[in-house]
Amino acid sequence: MRIFNCRLIFLIIPVIWLNAFDSSILFAQKIETIDGIRVVSNDKPMWENEPKVSLSFVQRIGVLESKDENYMFYQPFDVALDSDENIYVLDGGNLRIQKFDTNGKFLSSFGRKGWGPAEFEYIERFDIAKNGDLYVGDRNKRLMIVINQDGKEVRRFRFEKQVPAGFNILESGEIIIQTQGEVSFDLESHTTTIIDVSKERLMRKFDTNG
Repeated sequence: MRIFNCRLIFLIIPVIWLNAFDSSILFAQKIETIDGIRVVSNDKPMWENEPKVSLSFVQRIGVLESKDENYMFYQPFDVALDSDENIYVLDGGNLRIQKFDTNGKFLSSFGRKGWGPAEFEYIERFDIAKNGDLYVGDRNKRLMIVINQDGKEVRRFRFEKQVPAGFNILESGEIIIQTQGEVSFDLESHTTTIIDVSKERLMRKFDTNG
């Protein structure tokens, strides 16, 4: 566990209304098909000529000079909510994910540094499936590591070259992964589709073992 004098206070502020986009890049909707791909464009401002930003403070998790290490964060990179609205904070510097209830009370911790099951080397992004499993991308290991609510690793799959820079689990059960190309993983059929848009736009399918 690494604890520094310069402890961080993690702020969770939802985006309530974020309308601060440059109206010059917002256009009316236009739909067309290019090389077999459906493309949607916009042609006119959505918020006219008065873009606005409205933020409201909701909650703070973590206390400066806290004596409880469960509330001390070192490089909190990501946050997510489960179906019960529990709050999960990816504490990248301490290589763990902390779980809190809706009031910010600590509930449990997932992961630690290492190369064994449910252990990490470098983590920045994660997401939560409908069944509560945590999908954690480890950039150093080139792995997607799946951990259940008991803190046990239940599955992992490896990336040959690209490491997930970010990803989200959809309601359908698919995982959309941000790499140089596009990747989706289907939890039901256990197949991964990779579209390489950087070179030849190749499409390949893999099972969970790669």
